[in-house]
Amino acid sequence: MRKIVLLLLLGFVQLYSNAQYKMDTSVPLNPDVKHGKLNNGLTYFICKNNEPVGQADFYIIQNVGALMENDAQNGLAHFLEHMAFNGTENFPGNSISEILKKYGVSMNTHVNAQTGHNETVYYLAGIPTKEEGLIDSCLLVLHDWSRYITFDEKTIDKERKVIIEEERTRMDVGERLRAKTMPVMLKGSKYVKHNIIGNMDVIRNFKPQTLIDYYNEWYRPDLQAVVVVGDFDVEKMEKNVIDLFSRIPAVKNPTPRPFYPVPLKGGVSYSLVLDKDVPYSFVSLNILSETTKPELKNHGYMKEALVEALYSLMFQNRLAKLTQQKNTPCLAADSRMNALVRGYRVYAISTTAALNQEDKALELVYKENERLKRFGFTETELTDAKKLLLTSFDNLYKDKGKLSNGQIAAELQSYFLENEPAPGLEYYYRFVQTIIPQITVEEVSAKAKEWITRDNMVISIAGPKNAIHLTKGEVLNVLKRVEKMDIEPYEKEKTTARKLMIGKLAGGKIVEEKELLTLHAKEWMLDNGARVLFRKANYEKNQVEVMAYSKGGASLYGKDMLPSAMMLGSFMPAYGIGNLSMKELQQYLEGKNVRFRVSVDPLSESVLGSATPQTLETLMQLIYLGFEKPRFDKVTHELMMQQARASFQTSRVNDSLQMIMNNYNPRIVLYNQDFLDQVSLEKIERIYRDRIQDASDFTFFIVGDVEAEQVRPLVEKYIGSIKSTYRKENWKDNGVRCPQGVTRKVIELDGEKAKATEIAIYSKEMPYTVKDNIYLGILKSILNSRCLQRIREEVGGTYNIDVQGSAEREPYNVYDLSISFDCDPARLDELRSILFNVIEKMVKEGPRQDELVQLVIAIRNAYNETMQHNPFWMNALMMQALYDLDITDPKNQNDILDYVTPGDIQEFARRLFENANLMDISFVTRAK
Repeated sequence: MRKIVLLLLLGFVQLYSNAQYKMDTSVPLNPDVKHGKLNNGLTYFICKNNEPVGQADFYIIQNVGALMENDAQNGLAHFLEHMAFNGTENFPGNSISEILKKYGVSMNTHVNAQTGHNETVYYLAGIPTKEEGLIDSCLLVLHDWSRYITFDEKTIDKERKVIIEEERTRMDVGERLRAKTMPVMLKGSKYVKHNIIGNMDVIRNFKPQTLIDYYNEWYRPDLQAVVVVGDFDVEKMEKNVIDLFSRIPAVKNPTPRPFYPVPLKGGVSYSLVLDKDVPYSFVSLNILSETTKPELKNHGYMKEALVEALYSLMFQNRLAKLTQQKNTPCLAADSRMNALVRGYRVYAISTTAALNQEDKALELVYKENERLKRFGFTETELTDAKKLLLTSFDNLYKDKGKLSNGQIAAELQSYFLENEPAPGLEYYYRFVQTIIPQITVEEVSAKAKEWITRDNMVISIAGPKNAIHLTKGEVLNVLKRVEKMDIEPYEKEKTTARKLMIGKLAGGKIVEEKELLTLHAKEWMLDNGARVLFRKANYEKNQVEVMAYSKGGASLYGKDMLPSAMMLGSFMPAYGIGNLSMKELQQYLEGKNVRFRVSVDPLSESVLGSATPQTLETLMQLIYLGFEKPRFDKVTHELMMQQARASFQTSRVNDSLQMIMNNYNPRIVLYNQDFLDQVSLEKIERIYRDRIQDASDFTFFIVGDVEAEQVRPLVEKYIGSIKSTYRKENWKDNGVRCPQGVTRKVIELDGEKAKATEIAIYSKEMPYTVKDNIYLGILKSILNSRCLQRIREEVGGTYNIDVQGSAEREPYNVYDLSISFDCDPARLDELRSILFNVIEKMVKEGPRQDELVQLVIAIRNAYNETMQHNPFWMNALMMQALYDLDITDPKNQNDILDYVTPGDIQEFARRLFENANLMDISFVTRAK
């Protein structure tokens, strides 16, 4: 009777679960989100979120983009985005930037916008919420972006130059391929002509009124949504949003917001794009179709998304084997459903082919699609994929309190623009738990017959000019040949379930324990000489990071060994570990959420991994095996070498930089065919067995959401079982240095578009100090801001400036600072002069007090946020172990920031730049 009652109850629960998710019903909005629509048509979403604590993100989403332009406005939707940061009714000029800086909020990292074909999104992220006035200012900025952007004619003319430079910077090889491929894919639609960045003739010559006309017609409340997510009082925030945005008047007789169709005419189209910078061929069969209508994005739509996710998981696993065969023509293979543009999507059957082997590569990929279309997936594949997908959702749900403001805002953005379901993680997780077990193999397999068709197919081929490429007819012949083949049903490769560990371990003992009080950490010494530092850090729930570190690295080998040392980290995972091949290891780790890798770097070697508290023992077993039972597979090695040679590509820019920066030192090896010829399995094994051995020479670091009582026995069992030879090694200084004095190089390149890239690198050997390291960070940020202001904002010479700095202790004390930007070759000398003037002025005058104060606030904010996360504590333990430095001690951070003055930064700039080695390198590309 008890069994009968239990069965009845289980049946009732199943019926209830199905009943609560009727597939034809709409999906509720996340109940944590306050939302509404004002009388003027503006929609708002307000959501409380404490990740991170004390911060909020502010968005205004415009349901308009480049497609709303007329031909005389081509590019002005994007231009308008730029103007929004150059003055509004309540924030003239650069007032937005100045107000945010006072609170330590950087325009470069916290404020931005993005224009698309159908939407434009502005945001202010990481805004401190403890300052009431700052929150009010952020809402007022969104208010002004809605209808009150100003249009100063001089600012417009300045911004023309910036956008021309943005187009120059963006036009890399990938963008060139897209620019020639998409017009065929989207033929007959407005997408072809309006490409967001716009027509440069329009950008150069449009009248200001043309831009104003676009703004007045399309930026209006009925096409806008305000999203605010973060740590604040929701009721008060909603009241403030309603009060402020209700003042914006509704637009009378607004222009209807159109939907922009892509004609699906059936049949097959063909596109061939040749580019000298493409190293190999990309072949893709793109099958276009319409997406689900917004009003039909219900529970059934959510289920379909899960079906498609299972399809992708299973099929990617099949396709991965194509690249793992000996002498395969497939360097990469993929088949999945992707979003295309609003209202449309594309099923892409694609391959990256070895040179002159497009037909063979396409045949292999299409054959797997045909096999799937005929026979579908197997029950075993589906069971494995369900397990993997459910595990991923379990892990996401366990960390549900750590969804960022940006993640929540992105979900609400999709909800507003395209009615994508946004029920919140709690609801979606319950839905997933109920629906995934019910999905049948027939449902998933049916997608292949639905998606793989000749209707609306666009054949797309892109590759180098000096290669043989398939014609449209030849592609169709490959497809016909495959469709007539006798193809066997898919059989999952049978692998014997093998244990990761065989036999018992002797283990070891912790013989000394020390409390690292200021770090809230423990230090253990084992009887085999291994040193372990552990800290519990539970901000990232259900995550544990482990790292073993030792000095030495590739510095201890001659030049002939360097290529093998550099490839070791990429090749070792393919060999497997212990008694398991890579495939067997992948099967063993499936669903365990364990990652493991080994690295040999220039000055050190390390064993790294991550796991959950539940799978930490598996990770510790892998670490033990990595030391004691590495695996080296000749057949796999030959396959890896084959793939490396087939996918080989080089960069003249990177090669030239490496050689110049290191003064053409013989130890600098470039990645080319000669490099690959020097890689061998014997050398990799020799290096690995030499570097990854001897527990006493390694320090182990463990950080994560786990108790010491759980970690301690695992440390004793697995790290304690690693053999020790009690050697004490260090890295070797091989004398690699930058060129002394000033090095000026101008390197001419051929390309599709004229462009100059200026890279100025300063290098100075100075004693390393914590204080100077902080000063370097301050100097770098101030120079970045000043260079942007002078070179971009004032003279419109570039789109972006990249300033990087580093302070190295090993193998010698050196400070490096680099500044780079792209520009018009005709303006290169002018802009270089401005750059060096900015640096000279910094040395002579130092920063302003207000610049320094604003930056110190920003550094404190970033530090307080960063120190919550595992990487911070991993770094803190490493600094303590390697350099006896406690980075959490106020004297190493806050005390320095408390007393830093403009004079300190000026003096540091003087010490850094005076008599520094300067590598002034210009790459100049001349258009054909």
